[in-house]
Amino acid sequence: MVVQVTPHPSWVAELDAALEPGRQAILDTPVIVDASENQLVDGQIQNFLVGFYPIIRDFPQWLQMLLDRSPDMGREFFTDNIRVERRHDAMWRAMGDGFTVPKKRFQTPEPMAPEVKVFHAYLTDMCRTAEFGAAVSATNYAVEGVAQRSRRKRCADLERMRRSARADAGGSRSTPSTTTSTRSTPSRSSRTA
Repeated sequence: MVVQVTPHPSWVAELDAALEPGRQAILDTPVIVDASENQLVDGQIQNFLVGFYPIIRDFPQWLQMLLDRSPDMGREFFTDNIRVERRHDAMWRAMGDGFTVPKKRFQTPEPMAPEVKVFHAYLTDMCRTAEFGAAVSATNYAVEGVAQRSRRKRCADLERMRRSARADAGGSRSTPSTTTSTRSTPSRSSRTA
């Protein structure tokens, strides 16, 4: 089977252009930049994981709101996506275990950071009251699109650091668990997530 990739229709290109400043602002936030450069310190990552958790935790509920008003042709997509997003919740908490976040911090809601609270309220409102297409764009296309770009940014930067560490070691193979960054950015250690 041959798959032919075609250019986006003009409305998708226009949507991408409208979303680009917001997406780039997210990619340029200190926690994403620091994560991509392997510069996060434990307290920052713990606070980030807990602080952003309401978005991860509630994403399946927003998708359920969309499923409840979806046309028949979209029901399977939302049903499958809800299942995937529920697994993300468990993976997020497991990542917290790896960074020694006390389980109670995920079980007992903490006050949301102002930015997270605004984002959470926006997604809740969009899924409840916006026209269906706009709500789907807000939750799936806009959020998943920036999440994918964030992962690409982190992976590309980590791969670049791995290659640099290998070159510094004279070309010998090193594993990510033994590779450390030689960069020092004292101002980043004072940032909060």
